[in-house]
Amino acid sequence: MRVDAKGLAKQLAFKRGLIYRWLHILLPGAMLAGAVALFLSGSRWTEWAQNQAFDVFQRLAPRDFQEVPVRVLDIDEESLRRVGQWPWPRTKLAELVRKADALGASVLAFDSLFPEEDRTSPAKVVASWPQDDPAVQELKPRLAKLADHDTLFSRAMAKSRVVLGFALLTERTAVLPARKLSFAVSGENPQPYLPESEGAVSNLPKLETGASGIGSIGFMPSADGVIRAVPLVFHIQGKLFPSLAAEA
Repeated sequence: MRVDAKGLAKQLAFKRGLIYRWLHILLPGAMLAGAVALFLSGSRWTEWAQNQAFDVFQRLAPRDFQEVPVRVLDIDEESLRRVGQWPWPRTKLAELVRKADALGASVLAFDSLFPEEDRTSPAKVVASWPQDDPAVQELKPRLAKLADHDTLFSRAMAKSRVVLGFALLTERTAVLPARKLSFAVSGENPQPYLPESEGAVSNLPKLETGASGIGSIGFMPSADGVIRAVPLVFHIQGKLFPSLAAEA
């Protein structure tokens, strides 16, 4: 029996080349299919891998520093030593607003919350004094004529450009922050793709009236606790709200 060695070698070479050719297609295809399946499964490994890749890119090509006209008014230990313990009277915050406005600030954004009345207002302070003291009773009518600190703070904000913040809550609240703007939506409804909350810690209505804008101070950290992105728009009970940065 004669064997065609050359023909057999050609057949083996052809089959080997065919196998390699299909491997070049099937192997990447299988890897891609596995990656897609892992992504669609919602596994936390997918988010972890994406975050690690994002961090590597940031380290390899970090954004160049650029000077921007933004300044942070920080309430540090020196501030507390000079002015006193926090929270400060709203009259002090009103003074801060007026000074920032006089220095040419385009907008002043507070990342603090003011959901309760200022306890240092005259009427609030006198209520904590001994009510059986004749001197206190004599002072009460005079103090009642003075404007409360929240009113003075609101007036200062109304003459400037101030953005107040609010905090997001997972539980539903009956009162939502005031909205100083409206949204125009073109195309698909964006709400399913936005961070969602059921409620919020709002500021006093009196203060919201004086503010030019109101935005969320919320952020959405990754599973490892690192903040890699800050949403610009949120939706609460079907309504759209901007972030503090977007509103500012």
